[in-house]
Amino acid sequence: MRHAKGWGPTVFAGLIGVPLQTLHKIEKSEIVPRDNLKAAICLALGIELAELYPWPTSSELMKEVAAIEKFANGQDPFA
Repeated sequence: MRHAKGWGPTVFAGLIGVPLQTLHKIEKSEIVPRDNLKAAICLALGIELAELYPWPTSSELMKEVAAIEKFANGQDPFA
């Protein structure tokens, strides 16, 4: 998809904030990016998360973020 935008690997790696080696491994399916990197990739490409990564869904990610925020604030994330 980055090819359709005319972005080389160095430009795209910079946009999503990863080293070139990490981008190469993602594109070759040698590693699966963490959820926050999946979101950064989709944001940079201008597509919905589910278009590139059908799981977890955006709503599941937001629930996870909310639980992390609760935990960070000393609250029970499962309440």
